[in-house]
Amino acid sequence: MKIYKVIGSMKNGKKWESINKEIAAKNKEMAVDEFYALLGSIYKKNRREIKIEDAYSIPLKDATDPRAIYKTRKHGEEHGE
Repeated sequence: MKIYKVIGSMKNGKKWESINKEIAAKNKEMAVDEFYALLGSIYKKNRREIKIEDAYSIPLKDATDPRAIYKTRKHGEEHGE
């Protein structure tokens, strides 16, 4: 399991608002799906209201989200990528 930083934007009224999230996942596709799921559950956004600009893995030492760090360490990965 690695930590991915997903950068995107979501529609907020008539404007697009930038949003970044660190997500622990097995691969990039799973991280993007988790990003869609989080924005859908928290902000009640559909996938067509969310644009993914970039998703890339980051080292564990550079991660700041405690949930992503915990999930990565729980599954035995100490160094991320």
